[in-house]
Amino acid sequence: MDRVIRDAGATLYDSARKFKDIPDKFKDVPEKFSEMKEAVEDFVEDSVTAARRAARQGRRMADDFVQDSVREVKRHPVETAAIALGVGFGVGVIVALLLKRK
Repeated sequence: MDRVIRDAGATLYDSARKFKDIPDKFKDVPEKFSEMKEAVEDFVEDSVTAARRAARQGRRMADDFVQDSVREVKRHPVETAAIALGVGFGVGVIVALLLKRK
């Protein structure tokens, strides 16, 4: 019986000693959270900047495409009208065939 009491006491002592060290293990947690918060804020800021940059670039590319298209239509109006007519006719034939199947 004494041995059981001694073992229980030793186990209790070891557990108490381990629990005593827990606050020391977590004393750096607020600092770590602060570092993580800063890292996330930097990541979000960089992502927003990259998204804005990509949006500006996409807008410029779309504007360039429209300007190039307008320029080509002005330079070759007959060819442009013929192509548009051909594409419209082709789409009409395809739609008619698909509707006829049903």
